[in-house]
Formats: sequence, C-alpha cells, structure tokens
Amino acid sequence: MQHDTPKTVLQEAEAVVEDRRASYGDPAENHARTAAMWTEYLGRRLQFPATITAHDVCMLNALQKISREANAPKRDNLVDIAGFCRNAELVQAKTEPSPSLLYPTLSGRTKARVTDTGKCE
Repeated sequence: MQHDTPKTVLQEAEAVVEDRRASYGDPAENHARTAAMWTEYLGRRLQFPATITAHDVCMLNALQKISREANAPKRDNLVDIAGFCRNAELVQAKTEPSPSLLYPTLSGRTKARVTDTGKCE
C-alpha cells in the first residue's frame, strides 16, 4: 500500500498525531500518565515537590526536539515539534490550565531553578 506524502511539516505532524492516537490512545490521557510518572520521579530525585501536567509533558518533549534541532537539523525534529504542539492543544481542550513545572503547588514557592549540580532552589 502506498501513502501520499504530506506536503508540509504541519500536515505530516497531524498525520503522526493521529497515528499515535490510534496506537497509544488519547494524547491528554497518555501525557497525563507520563506527567504523573515524571512528577513522582523528579520529586524523589530532586527532593522538590512539583506538579508536572500533561501540558508540561508536551512542552518538555518539544524542547527536547528543539535541542536536537539545534544540534542536527532535520525534518523529523520539526514534525515532532509541531506534533507536540498539536498534542498540547488537544490537552488544553480537555483540561483546565494547571500549574506548570516552574510553579510547584506543594512547596508554596513561586519560582524554582535547577543548579548545575541538579538541585532545585
């Protein structure tokens, strides 16, 4: 079976998002599971309670692809960045905006910074 090649990065990203939805389920639910895992891991690893949201997962994944693009530009990075932005839009359509990684809800602090040694201040 032959597939038509999308003409733009955005068209390709939309196709990828739909393929992933078929494979992994709704992006809001999938990224919410990842957010819960990252929240627990980072809380234990950094000893800093923060709540990571499904939206944060989309943004952090996009940042990883931006970092890769800075190192080695290629179309796949652009497609994935657009796809993570589309997922963020789908997540926002299903959920209310919630606190992000930089605004932890449990500590009462309004800003955090990670030092060179990996500790949060």
